[in-house]
Amino acid sequence: MAKNLKLLKLKRDKILHCLLLQAFRMTHRDYMRVNGRVRASAAIKEWYYKKLMSLIDEMNASVKWWLGARYKENEKEIIASDIKSWSKAERVSAERHFKARGSKGLGTATECPTSLAFDSASSDIEDELKKLMRRWRKRFDDVSKDIAKDFVKKSTAHSTNNLKALLKKAGWTTNLKLSRHAHDKLKALMLENINLIKSIENKYFDELITITMESITRGRDLAYLSEQIAKRYKVSKDRAMLIARDQNNKATSIITHIEYEELGIKEAIWKHNPGSKEPRHTHVEANNKVYDINKGLWFKDKRLHIFPGQEINCGCTSEPIIPEIRELQLKRIEKDNME
Repeated sequence: MAKNLKLLKLKRDKILHCLLLQAFRMTHRDYMRVNGRVRASAAIKEWYYKKLMSLIDEMNASVKWWLGARYKENEKEIIASDIKSWSKAERVSAERHFKARGSKGLGTATECPTSLAFDSASSDIEDELKKLMRRWRKRFDDVSKDIAKDFVKKSTAHSTNNLKALLKKAGWTTNLKLSRHAHDKLKALMLENINLIKSIENKYFDELITITMESITRGRDLAYLSEQIAKRYKVSKDRAMLIARDQNNKATSIITHIEYEELGIKEAIWKHNPGSKEPRHTHVEANNKVYDINKGLWFKDKRLHIFPGQEINCGCTSEPIIPEIRELQLKRIEKDNME
C-alpha cells in the first residue's frame, strides 16, 4: 500500500513538472516571437539629432552674420571687377595667390577678377574665414565630447534595461556589471562618435572655403554666396540625420553584443528590419540565421563577418539565443522560415 502511494506521488509530481514545463515553454514561445530583441530607441535618435542640429544652426548663423558682413564690405570691388582688362602676368599672379590659399585654381582666365579686387577682398574674407574656423573647430572639439558621452550613456542604459527585461521574461535574473574590456569597447564607440560630430564642422568649412573663393574670383554678389551657404547648410543637416540614425542603430547593436558577451550568451539570431525603405537583399536573406556573437554573420558577397546594425543605415537587430530555450527558439525559426 505504501509502495503504491509512493508511486502515485512520483507520478503526480512528474505530471505536475511536465505541466509547469509546458506552461513555461508556452510563455516563452509567445514572448520570444514578439519581443525577443532589443531595438534602437527612436527617442535617443531624436535627442542626438536635435543636439547636432542645435550646434549646426548656431555655426551656420554665425557664418552668415560674420562672413556676410565681411563680404558685403568688399562686394562692390568684387562685382566691379573688369575681368577682360587682366594682363597675362596679372592672371598668373592671381592664380598663384589663389592656389597658395588651398584652392585647386581659378579655372579659366576669363573667370578671374581684377588683381586689386582679388587681393583686397580675398585677404579680408580669408582672415574672417580663419577666425570662424578657429572658433568653431574649438566649439565642436569641446561640445562633441559631451554629446558623445551622453549618447553612449543613454544608449547603454536603454540596451541594458531592455535586455534585462527580455531575459527576466525568459527566466533569467541577472545583475549585469560590465568588465574593463567592455568599458574599453564603449570608450571606442564614444571616440568614433566624437570624430563623426567633428567631421560635420570639417566638411562644412572645407566646402565653405571653396564656394567663398569661387564667389570672389567670379565676381558674385552676396546673394549668390548666401544661396550657396544655404545649400551647404542643407548638406550638413542631412549629414546630421544620417549620423544620428546610423549611430543609434550601431550603438544599440554594439552595446547589446557587449552585454551578450558579458552574460555568457554565445549565439544570436539575425533579425531583419522589415520597415526599411530600401532593404539590402543580403540582409533580408540573413533574417533568422544564427551567428556567433564573437564573429558576426558571414556574408559571401562581402567575404566578411558582419553584425546587425554595423553597415551604414542598417536597422537590423538580433535576438539572443538563451541556452535554456535554445531548442525552442531554433524550432520557432524553422517554423517561421516555412511560413
